[in-house]
Amino acid sequence: MRRLIEDLYASQYALTEQIMAYAAEAGGSLAAGVENPGRDWAQHLVDSWTSQHSTDVDRADRTLEELGSSGVWALSKVAIASTQLRELAGPQTGS
Repeated sequence: MRRLIEDLYASQYALTEQIMAYAAEAGGSLAAGVENPGRDWAQHLVDSWTSQHSTDVDRADRTLEELGSSGVWALSKVAIASTQLRELAGPQTGS
């Protein structure tokens, strides 16, 4: 379980790095906000990145919703969630 939790944190970190790189590449107000981030900028950035990667995000969301609605969380569910987040944090298809 400890290893799965570490994997979840690693995926969260990788996803954050990916979104910040997206901001820098997007330019304009998204790139400008990196130096002086705020709540509205962060929400706009996440919305923009999510829109650009909607297929991957939707797939991960569906899986996590199914896991959450199917009873208690056991080791196997955490492993599936970890895999989904690792895939989401991996190279994106640009969907």
